[in-house]
Amino acid sequence: MKYYDLTLEAIGPIHIGSGKEISKKECLYVPTEKKIYVMDEKKMFTRILALEKQDSFTSYLMDSRQTNLLGFISRNNISPAEYKNWAAYVLDDDSAANVRNSRSKGGGADNVHSFMKDAYGCPYIPGSSLKGALRTIIQGCMLYDDHDKFIPQRRDIETERFEKKKSYLSKTDNDISQKLFYTLNRPDSKPNNAVNDCFSGLRVSDSEALSVKDLILCRKTDMLPDGTEHSISVKRECLKPGTKIRFTVETDESIFKFDGKKLISCMDKFYGIYLNSFLAAFPEDASYAAKAGEHMIYLGGGVGYATKTTVYPLYDDDEIGSAIGTVQNIMVNTTSTRQKQDPHHHRRDLEHYDVSPHTLKIAVIGGKRYEMGLCRAELTPKA
Repeated sequence: MKYYDLTLEAIGPIHIGSGKEISKKECLYVPTEKKIYVMDEKKMFTRILALEKQDSFTSYLMDSRQTNLLGFISRNNISPAEYKNWAAYVLDDDSAANVRNSRSKGGGADNVHSFMKDAYGCPYIPGSSLKGALRTIIQGCMLYDDHDKFIPQRRDIETERFEKKKSYLSKTDNDISQKLFYTLNRPDSKPNNAVNDCFSGLRVSDSEALSVKDLILCRKTDMLPDGTEHSISVKRECLKPGTKIRFTVETDESIFKFDGKKLISCMDKFYGIYLNSFLAAFPEDASYAAKAGEHMIYLGGGVGYATKTTVYPLYDDDEIGSAIGTVQNIMVNTTSTRQKQDPHHHRRDLEHYDVSPHTLKIAVIGGKRYEMGLCRAELTPKA
C-alpha cells in the first residue's frame, strides 16, 4: 500500500452540490453590501417569537407570491442589527448585483444551490467526487494512448440513435469501462461484474472540513468562443478561488497500477487533451494559463461536458473535426425535447464555432473571469 497527501488549490470556484436548495425565505440579500445572509432557522424563529412577529411571519410563509425575505423584514421594520444576528453565515455575492434577469422580484430572490456540508455545517468535498474525477482522467488518457482498440465503441457512439433517453450511450460507456478497468478476474465472478474493477485499489478520503468563510456565491455563466457571456439566475455556493482542500489518497498497486507519478502524468495529459480539443477555442483571458510544473484538474458541478466525458480522447489530434461532429450530435440529441428540437442551437457547433459544446462554464467574480472547477493539484508521498 502507498499513501499520499493530495492538496487541491481552487483556481476557479468549485461547486459540490448537496442536492439541497436554500430557499429565498431562508436567506436575505443586502444589495448595498453585495452579501447574502443565510439564516439559522432556530435563531430566526426564536427571535421572531420574542418580537411577537409570528403571525406576520406565518402569513409571509403562506404567501403564494413567494416574495423574498427582504419583504418580511421591511414590512415589520426589523433592523439590520437584528436580522444579521439571525445568520448562520454570510456569502459574498458580487455577481448578484445585476438581477435584471432574475425570475423573481428583488435582489437575490432566487433559490441558492447549497454546497455539500458535514453534520457540523462545514463544507467539504466527498472523496467519491475526487475519485470520480480521477477515473475520468485516467480513462481519457488510456483511450487517447490506445484508441485504435476502441474503434467499435467509437463507432457505436457515432451511430447512436438516442431512442432511450435514460440510457443514452450507457452500454458503450460500460463496454469501455469494462475493457479498461475490469481486470481483477476475481474467483466466482463474471468478467463484467463490478467486483473486478481495479479502482477498488484506489481509496480517496473525504477532504478535511473547510469553513463557511471559504464559500462565495456564483451565478451560472456561459461564455461563447467570441467572448460573449450569458448569465442566468442559477446561483451556487462555491469554494472561493485560492481555497486549499486536502485529501489522503491510498493505492494498492497489486490491484491499481497507477502510482503517484502516473496519476500526475495522467492529470497533465488529460488537461493537454482538453486544452487542445476544447479550451483553445475560447479567448485566452477566459482560462488560467497553467505554468510549467503545475498539474491541473477540474472538479465539481458546472464544469462542462468536455471535462466530465472521454469522447474527445477517442480521436487523434488530426481528427478534431470528426470529434467535434460526434459531440455536436450528442449535444443535439440529449438536449432536444418533444416541445423543442435543439433548444441550444448545437447544430451550428462545428460549422459556426468549431467546438462543441460551444459554451465554456465560467464565473465572474469582481469583474474577473474564472473557469468553474479548475484546481491546481499537488500529490506528495506520505512519510
